[in-house]
Amino acid sequence: MEDERHTDAPLGDTLPSDTLVREERTRETPSDTMRDDAPAAIPRDEATAAESDISGDGAAAASVPEAPTETSTLKLPTATSAPPPSREQTPSTWKRAQEAVGTRARIVLDILARRHPLVIGVAAVVCVLVAALAVIALRPFDQPSESVVIDAVREMATAPDHDAGPYVPDDPYSLTSLNLTDMARDEDGSYTATVAARFSNGWVTVSENLIAKLMRDEQGWHVSGGLQATDRSFSAESGVQPELVSERVATVLEKADGQKAGKSAQALVELYDDPAVKVGEATFDGSSESTLDLQLTDGTPYAQLNAQVATTFHFRRSSGTWELSEATASDDARTPDFSGAEGTWSGRFVSQEASGAKCLGARNSSLVVEVERVRTTSSGDVELTGTVSGLAHFHAEPTSDVNSMQGDEQVENVSITGTTQDDPLSENGMTFSCTTAEDARGTLALTLAFGDASDEDAVTAHLLTSGSYTVYQWLVIPDTADSSFDDTYALTRETA
Repeated sequence: MEDERHTDAPLGDTLPSDTLVREERTRETPSDTMRDDAPAAIPRDEATAAESDISGDGAAAASVPEAPTETSTLKLPTATSAPPPSREQTPSTWKRAQEAVGTRARIVLDILARRHPLVIGVAAVVCVLVAALAVIALRPFDQPSESVVIDAVREMATAPDHDAGPYVPDDPYSLTSLNLTDMARDEDGSYTATVAARFSNGWVTVSENLIAKLMRDEQGWHVSGGLQATDRSFSAESGVQPELVSERVATVLEKADGQKAGKSAQALVELYDDPAVKVGEATFDGSSESTLDLQLTDGTPYAQLNAQVATTFHFRRSSGTWELSEATASDDARTPDFSGAEGTWSGRFVSQEASGAKCLGARNSSLVVEVERVRTTSSGDVELTGTVSGLAHFHAEPTSDVNSMQGDEQVENVSITGTTQDDPLSENGMTFSCTTAEDARGTLALTLAFGDASDEDAVTAHLLTSGSYTVYQWLVIPDTADSSFDDTYALTRETA
């Protein structure tokens, strides 16, 4: 049953009758027009119409019917036949429909190529650019990302076993940074990556390139065959450690001896065989130079050696080690300081050795020794000058031990001069044999010993009184007899 509609549109706006008939037939009998054995042909008038539309020819356009508008609507008969078969139902028919569409596309492209070659050229260029951009956009997904490479290398990176020398701690190194610097695809589909690695132990930084071959499996990208370390270099983070330099002071002194112009002088390494070391100023230039001042002390409390040693260390980038490059000792490093022996010393009586019976008058008196100066002479001897005050025994031997007797006299500020042949730096200390001016009453001699093998701090004094005195045998016969009294005192320094 047909549904008719009337319109007020002009007659010229309706479709041609042959077109209506053809469309109606197509709707009514789709199976006739799309048989398997029917050729997929494009009507000539449709091709001509397409060419006219593309070329924009006004004359050709006038012959093409206008499409219905809102005010002029054409009602075509409604087809009552079944819907077109699906692609699965009629595969050969579907194929012919595709070929028909392809034929129309070729016709359109052919017309564009003949009428508008510039359009085709521009379209081709655009297609090439789009393809190139697609390749560039998709290419990164075919290689491991930077984070994947870094994580894979980090799992296999091992800290170097590097010794930076005896003047810095041999602490273990730890990984501080990884940076991907290069990656290239290999023929087998793997990638070779170069990763810059840095290791540090707080004193020295070790930098090297780690070469990794990355391959992909079901679990993802992984390093194959281990890492290859190349281009290792070193840089210093801190200067030398003062404590380690102090432990190797002998090496420092040998360096200073080698730089001393006067080779005949006693070697510092022999003079300072067990020095006390005090660390002074330390510097580091932030790159390759470190300096350290050392104060060395050795000897005894009364003959002391002091040396100021300036050291310079350089960091060798080629080997990654700190080396002692220079050591200079102060000019007086080989000259003992005897100020420890100078000053006022007071003595407490300890004992007496006598040529006969003892006279112990010194028990109730004290000894005072004023050491004014101790110095090394041009001949190499050590000379002491000063004064002594104490009890002298200007008398002959008693017949038995007595606490005092006639002839015991207190002497004051008797000048003394003494020298020693001992090595003042030896463990046996130094002993000065001092003489006094002549005295008709007798001879006084003072021996001062600063330190000994058992006690380096001990200071003792022996005041020896000797002389020849007249004695009477049988109370009436005069005679001459020698006597000596050696009083021993333990000395202590008086504080100011």
